[in-house]
Amino acid sequence: MNDKLNYAVCKELLNENYSHQAVRQISVSVTKLEDEQSMQLNLFDDGKWEMCKLVCVVDEIRTRYGPLHY
Repeated sequence: MNDKLNYAVCKELLNENYSHQAVRQISVSVTKLEDEQSMQLNLFDDGKWEMCKLVCVVDEIRTRYGPLHY
């Protein structure tokens, strides 16, 4: 996963769980990071490579046109 996708997931989780009350602390932890070019393929997970290519294309679009704002 790349950092932009991680941010989107964190933002979605916050939006789903925020109850409009005071927040003392929000923590996010990410482990076992690897270079985007390195990926361990699994014989039983056909969609991982396609998802990786899709994320790369989305990153290129965001780089070219900027992030989507709601």
